[in-house]
Formats: sequence, structure tokens, C-alpha cells
Amino acid sequence: CLMSWNIGSRPIYLIRAGETGGEDFDDTFATKPRVISKGDTLGPNGKHFRKLLAQFIESEGREFAKKSEDAFKMAFAPRRTFGTSISGMAPLNLKFWWSDSEEEEESEKATIERTLPFACHVMTSTMPRAVETASWDSLPFVIHEFPNLNPLDKGDYFGMELEEIQKKHPEWYAALEKDPFTTRFPGGESYSDLIHRLETCIIDLEQQVNIAVVVSHVSTLQVLMAYFRRSNVDECTSIEVPLHTVIKFTPVTGGGWTESQHNIIPSVNIDSSEHELSSIPEGQHTPIWGDHRRDSFKAGRGSTFDDSVGE
Repeated sequence: CLMSWNIGSRPIYLIRAGETGGEDFDDTFATKPRVISKGDTLGPNGKHFRKLLAQFIESEGREFAKKSEDAFKMAFAPRRTFGTSISGMAPLNLKFWWSDSEEEEESEKATIERTLPFACHVMTSTMPRAVETASWDSLPFVIHEFPNLNPLDKGDYFGMELEEIQKKHPEWYAALEKDPFTTRFPGGESYSDLIHRLETCIIDLEQQVNIAVVVSHVSTLQVLMAYFRRSNVDECTSIEVPLHTVIKFTPVTGGGWTESQHNIIPSVNIDSSEHELSSIPEGQHTPIWGDHRRDSFKAGRGSTFDDSVGE
């Protein structure tokens, strides 16, 4: 019950870790699937995304600070004058109450421009690519690393493509197709396991009064998105998590959240959904976990297989 109490109007930003790849990264990355390792760092596109992401968060933070300041003024400004308005109150002279002079007001504006007028709670997984994505020179916020935000542990199948798993372990793959939510990877986790280890992160997010940023991975973000959307969590494996995109959730009066998605790099159309590697017959149900998508490429769509391209 307490977890559903949204404090204030602060937004929460969910962000997929930036794109990995070597310095010789080029457009061939979009057509040649590549399994990334846990220690991979950001490639050129990922670093470009990080730079633009810092600008986006700063802009959002300043806007949030301005709205909070305006709300505070309206809530606590003294009613000194009376008039004949419908409410019986003349418009408040907030400028007169808030600062003694125009010089003081200008001085305050200059101070805000030199410093950050907002705080930000930054949470990432312990993966280098996630920590790098949230490392902003212009925004020196403390980065809180949580192993709870690490991607789904695929145990014995780590680093294997779904096509390879299907060929080598057809019985297990059939179980995955039938129930992608509770089917556990041998020696690893299932999506249902993710719910339990993400509980503390959700409580932490709910308790924040300043803006909060989460940089994590497809599987964990799917569970978090299901929570904030109030959708059935056992259907979270079908939630798209686009690359180079910020997913913003803002609390609304009476409970619940509004969602908006902001594509930070619209010109980059590299995503695992572009690959058509699966030999599975058309029309057969398969969980959308990675490079194995049969539909045509759609810019900004995400994959759900955390070892896949650009995770």
C-alpha cells in the first residue's frame, strides 16, 4: 500500500544502457548481430547518446525546479492585497514578495545559471555500460550502483543466441515459448525472479522527492515499466524497450502515472529488431527476447534479450 503513495510530482526516467561497440563501429553493426559481454563499454553511438542524455536530463531538471518553485510561491505567498476578483483576492505580487529588488532577482537568476537548481537520484546496474551511460561531466550527481538492476541472469545459456538455444535445447525452448515469464534459465533466473529482486529498487524510487533516473537493461526495465503502467507483470516480456530513448513516468493526482517517450537520437536506426535471423515459422508464438524478430524494422523498437545487439 505504501509503495503506491507518490510523493510530490517528481518524474522518473527509465533509460536503457547506451549502445556498445568498438571504436571501429560502423553501420555494419546493424546487420551483423553481435553478442556483448558483461564488461563491454560504450561505443561511439553510446557515447553520443550519453552526451545528449545529459543535456536532456539537465533541461528536464531545470523545468522541474521551475515548476516546483512556482508551486511553492503560490502555496506560501502571503495574501497581502484584496480586490474584486471572483475569489475575492487580487492577483498576488509574487515578485514583490519573493525578492526585494530587481537587482536581487537578477542576481538569483545568475546564480541558478551557474549552479544546478535541482537534485537527481541516479540509479544504475553494476554493468560498465550502464554506469558509463549515467556518467555526465556536466551533471556530477552521485551514481548509486545496484546489482538488483543487472539484467536477467541466463545462467548456462549466457552468450547464446535464441536460435542456438532452440537447436541445442529444443525442449527447454518449447517451455520458454509456452511461458516466457516463469521459465527459468538453467543456472539462472526467470522473469518472475526479477520481480522479487526489483522490489527494493521500486520502493527507493517511490520514496524520492526529486527527479530519479534509472539506467538499466531491457529485462529489468520491462518489469519496471509494467509496474508504472499498472499492467499485468506476467505479460512484461512483450514490452518494447527502445534504444537511445528516455521513458518518462510522471505521477498524476489520485495515483497512477503518465508515460511519455523521448527519442534522444532520432537519426540512429540501429536496433536488434532489424535482424531477421529466426527460422521459426510465421505465425508461431515466440517471446520477443532479442535479435529474433520476423517483423519489418521499426525505428526505436527494443529487444528483450539482454545479451543481444546494443543492449
